[in-house]
Amino acid sequence: MLVLMSLLLFACCSNDDDTTTEGTLRVVFNNPPSTAQEQLTVYVFSLYDKSYPIIEKDVPENKQVDIDLNIGNYMVKASSDRSSDFYEEQYCQVQQGKVCTVSYRRGN
Repeated sequence: MLVLMSLLLFACCSNDDDTTTEGTLRVVFNNPPSTAQEQLTVYVFSLYDKSYPIIEKDVPENKQVDIDLNIGNYMVKASSDRSSDFYEEQYCQVQQGKVCTVSYRRGN
């Protein structure tokens, strides 16, 4: 009986619910255009399917955006609403509880 109570007590006190399986992708724009000129958008693709983005997000004030993602490998592209050109694609590995930063400069 004591063993059964000990097992129940141990199972009730487990803190496994706090474990995160996500990390953060941070996309930073250095020397960005003003939002009056154009709006920047970030596209995140799984490496398993680079045809369709899994996330499409506008960049507030064209400066920085944080996106919580499951751990894994991703391709990142960015574009402007005033141009059909994409910024150079970059790759990032999102790790559990960490921040992966991708930086862009105007003109690349």
